[in-house]
Amino acid sequence: MSDTRQIITDMFSVLAACGLLKELETERRNDDDIPGYQVKASSFIWKSGDGKIAFHDPIRVPRPPANGLRTNKFFVDYYSNKGASFSGAHAKEHTAQVPSPIFRGLRE
Repeated sequence: MSDTRQIITDMFSVLAACGLLKELETERRNDDDIPGYQVKASSFIWKSGDGKIAFHDPIRVPRPPANGLRTNKFFVDYYSNKGASFSGAHAKEHTAQVPSPIFRGLRE
């Protein structure tokens, strides 16, 4: 195992032991395979911005435009104004599928 691979493997093991990462149950082809990891949602610190400065993700956008990134006006307005009226709302996973009998009724 290369030094780089060993360092990354050890680092991920420590982060998992600290509770920041979760080792995923994945099928390994051989004993040398490195497990997959997932960052636990509780590891994130969510901070709201003021809507004036856009977040810069250096991985996705390594070289931002010289005049800077723009915020999304729709979401700035939504979360600054309309979003407050949804306090207490609870979101759940969904497939957005419509049962076929209902869909057939809409087409007729």
